[in-house]
Amino acid sequence: MKYIAIILLVAGVACSGPDNNARQEALQAIPVTTWVVKSSSADYLELSGEVVAAQAAPISTRIMGYVAFVPVKTGDRVQRGQLLVSIQNQDLEAKIGQAKAMVAEGEAAFSDATKDHDRYQILYAQQSVSQKELEQVTLGYLSAKSRLEAAKKMLAEAEAMSAYTRLRAPFSGVVTQVYADAGAMASPGMPLVVVEQENNFEIRTSASAQQIASITKGAEVLITLKTTGGILKGRVEEISPSATFSGGRYPIIISVSATAGLYAGMTVGLRLGVKNESHARASVTIPLNAVHEKEQLQAVFIVNDQHAALLRYIRTGRKEGDRVEVISGLVPGEKIVIEANGKLFNGVRVLEQ
Repeated sequence: MKYIAIILLVAGVACSGPDNNARQEALQAIPVTTWVVKSSSADYLELSGEVVAAQAAPISTRIMGYVAFVPVKTGDRVQRGQLLVSIQNQDLEAKIGQAKAMVAEGEAAFSDATKDHDRYQILYAQQSVSQKELEQVTLGYLSAKSRLEAAKKMLAEAEAMSAYTRLRAPFSGVVTQVYADAGAMASPGMPLVVVEQENNFEIRTSASAQQIASITKGAEVLITLKTTGGILKGRVEEISPSATFSGGRYPIIISVSATAGLYAGMTVGLRLGVKNESHARASVTIPLNAVHEKEQLQAVFIVNDQHAALLRYIRTGRKEGDRVEVISGLVPGEKIVIEANGKLFNGVRVLEQ
């Protein structure tokens, strides 16, 4: 009986060896389905751009004076030629009056000089006056004519300046900014009102010296609205060949086919098609169901060589169907969990199926 007990004890110890522990751990591991992260070449570039009005006009004056009244406010729709700002300028009004008086005086003097010139020409033909007398009258006629023309130009100049006391909309659009109130002093060149064309936008962005070589005029652009996630289509309209005055980056203007959801000043994401794969960027996409939301951050569970699931925070980009682009946080060759038959947590052992 003693020998039997010893044999049973040894058998029990043998059953609790390493192989049995491994089986126990395997039974406790969470079954998971994994995905191997791969990198692919994408034939596009991603940039960020700003929505601006295709036509915008800051309205300013060329004279100094007090603002009499501003009949518009921000958000008002205006028509071409509609009054936006009225400015008081007594000095200019005085110059206009003085110029008109000079024109009237010049017209009267020129009328008399014309009559004298015509009469002396007749008398000279009849040999009743000398050539010297005719020349003196002709000189007076030409002088009166010059003074009248000078007075008219002064009046035209004053009236042209007067147009800057009543500022009007250069085109139909919407008032986006009002910088002056009644009683404020208006200075030459100071914007008083800004008018933008309504529902006519373009997007401005810039590219580096390495990127600009891959962008062509007319290339298609996918525009992502960061506020709503909506997508619009656009086209590269202009590419500046110089980065001298733009901080070493080349300005690009993109036209948009639709303007729904666009407002001036919005920041949008841009995906520009490139002309050859040598300028394409590497792209990593993973199944969308592998991404977990953790305190407003995004993360995935990776599987390490010890068959443990580890939480990894990532930064995602564009979504395409059931896939999402990973901008940072993963490298090709890593395994991530896309489905688990149990609750995952950091460090839990998993069993790949």
